[in-house]
Amino acid sequence: MSIDNVVCLVSKAPGLNSLEVIHGNSSDSLRAVITLDDRSDVRSCFTQIENFCFERQLDFRVCNTRKETYEALLELRPDLCFVYGWYSILDKQTLELARDGFIGVHPSVLPKYRGGASLVWSMIKGEPEVGLSIFYLSEGLDDGDVIHQIKTKVMHEDTIATILDRLQMQLAHELMILWPKIMLKTAPVVAQDHAAATYCAQRYPEDGEIDWKNAASAVYDFVRAQVPPYPGAFFEFNGEQVIVTRARTFEFPYVGKPGQVARIGNGVYVICGDDRAIILDDLIYKGECLSASSVLRSIKIRLSC
Repeated sequence: MSIDNVVCLVSKAPGLNSLEVIHGNSSDSLRAVITLDDRSDVRSCFTQIENFCFERQLDFRVCNTRKETYEALLELRPDLCFVYGWYSILDKQTLELARDGFIGVHPSVLPKYRGGASLVWSMIKGEPEVGLSIFYLSEGLDDGDVIHQIKTKVMHEDTIATILDRLQMQLAHELMILWPKIMLKTAPVVAQDHAAATYCAQRYPEDGEIDWKNAASAVYDFVRAQVPPYPGAFFEFNGEQVIVTRARTFEFPYVGKPGQVARIGNGVYVICGDDRAIILDDLIYKGECLSASSVLRSIKIRLSC
């Protein structure tokens, strides 16, 4: 049986980008778009998704709960669902509503880093390569069969923002080629090696506090894994939370106490736990984007660990 009724469950910029590709490839089969009202999130693309659907006269629905999602899909009876940027688990009852299944995008090279905040955790852990997996959703946690994977090397100067941009560009290009095969049911499918799986827990903004006792390279990875559009790695100073938005590693050993401001000049040098330093360049302090040297002005400063 052909696929004639596709529903997209999407949010954020990656979801919108994928929606554009799917509509461009199979506009006659795209029956509806479901999103969630995430306008309180700085990463939200709610209005853009809404406008996209309005301009193309697509059935547009907002579902903020699992029950609402189930009821909408029960009414729509899709052949296939595409899911990207959806933040609630789709249970067995919901997954059974699409005859040809649910296809999702997970920000890791499965079976590694199943679970929440996968790309953030991958970069925090210093992975040399990260990626995306297009796969069939199942009852388990990100353990369905894989259709396609996209990989990219993590360069020393990369942040999660540059990685996201690169992966999304690759996804848009490769999904354009892959989607017709999905619609014809000719896309290759590979089962995951469950014995090689790793899992990661959800992260919350308060988990971004920097531990200066860690090695400088680990602190650097921790910072660059959480720059905007994520909440950011931070430290406390003068009773305020200070978010680090740009940092570098210093190539030579630097002996001192972890958290000690050792030098101020072209950035602020802070000692880490392996007798090396990280150089802070840009910060967000009291809601303003500032140079680190305009905030941390004394080598007497000791940042708490």
